[in-house]
Amino acid sequence: MSPDDAIARILDSLREALTEIPRSIEALREREVSGESANGAVRIFYGALGELKRIEVEPDFLRSTDNQRIEQALLEAFTKADRAAAAARTEFQSSLTFMGISIGQAVQGGSISGVLPTPSRISEVFDQR
Repeated sequence: MSPDDAIARILDSLREALTEIPRSIEALREREVSGESANGAVRIFYGALGELKRIEVEPDFLRSTDNQRIEQALLEAFTKADRAAAAARTEFQSSLTFMGISIGQAVQGGSISGVLPTPSRISEVFDQR
């Protein structure tokens, strides 16, 4: 593959990624995750971007449980919802690709060097022009 072909391929992939990212972010923004505790009596709902959407607590649980246990149940449900939101964001990052490589992987130390032509000598790049 010539350097010009490699650059054209990179630009095409970049255009495709830039078109897809806003749609993917919107889908992530609309995704809802939850965490629950106390056998489902306490449920916390987050948007996948980490914003709190709503809290649901069974009235019977509030009436029959002491304050300390209610606090523990809320904290546990918040923690689970936060972890679910983080997992959704990680999944989202892994789904984004550029040049066939996960952007998440590239950020974590991956490389796109395998996509680019690698001449055995630098002069070969200039000889092809």
